[in-house]
Amino acid sequence: MKQENRDEILGYYIDDFCSVSHEDKDKFRGYYAGFSMIRVMQALGAFGFRGLYEQKPTFTESIVPGVKILMHIISQAERHVEFPELFRTIRAIPDSQMFRKLAERSQNNPAMKAMILAAGKGTRLGKISETKSKVLLDINGKTFSVLQWKTVPLQGLTIFS
Repeated sequence: MKQENRDEILGYYIDDFCSVSHEDKDKFRGYYAGFSMIRVMQALGAFGFRGLYEQKPTFTESIVPGVKILMHIISQAERHVEFPELFRTIRAIPDSQMFRKLAERSQNNPAMKAMILAAGKGTRLGKISETKSKVLLDINGKTFSVLQWKTVPLQGLTIFS
């Protein structure tokens, strides 16, 4: 998904959440950046283990895009939290021999699989999902599921699972 689409969706949900919770939007964005960074690092650890150690290509194909997302997240997180050694380590990932090999492989085989998640009631979204499933929630006049279906092909994803 393009970063501008991620930012638009995030902005919508932060605005909506903060209007109900009365949290400060900038403060919430700071916490969000930190939690997102941790979550993406967890996912990358799983991708590395399942892909590199267990030799499952679906997971190795996700490492390069995951690192790109992580790089963007740390650029946001740096405004709110100070972890200079962690940020320096993350920035060194693209220079590693393994990452360069994975990036080259992904350029030669750009097809990626997309899975659109539509399960669950969205209970963590609180009141905004009490009457509608999360995939039916309105984001700037379109449901979340419609945005997903329109965005996936724009990202060069050609295989749906």
